[in-house]
Amino acid sequence: PFSLDSETLTEKLGIDPYTIFDQDYINALATSDLANYQAIEQGFAKNRLKPYQQSAPLSIWQGALDDVVLSSSTRQLIKELTEGGVSVEYNEVALATHYNLAFGFMAYQQLATDQAIEWIKNHVYYSE
Repeated sequence: PFSLDSETLTEKLGIDPYTIFDQDYINALATSDLANYQAIEQGFAKNRLKPYQQSAPLSIWQGALDDVVLSSSTRQLIKELTEGGVSVEYNEVALATHYNLAFGFMAYQQLATDQAIEWIKNHVYYSE
């Protein structure tokens, strides 16, 4: 367990995933009982989706073969956003995984890089 007034997360937890994600931590995440993990609990609270006034377009891209963020989880998020009045454009890319979809294009071309860049050009102010 750690708190915000302790050393950095890396200093406290190290970098070994088996140490970081021990059974106590996994159980705490599974039950949403993060009392012994104050920094994580506060981080979740600060980053949780809350009602807001949409002021920009929102496009969500999902790899159909993504086994990190499942399509069902993404569709649930979209359902909750649209029920809250948010307009969402959903793009599912047939052969994409979590790692080759669209937004690593700063480093190398990915399956939907061209479509992602085109969406940005069409929905966000763009000037060449």
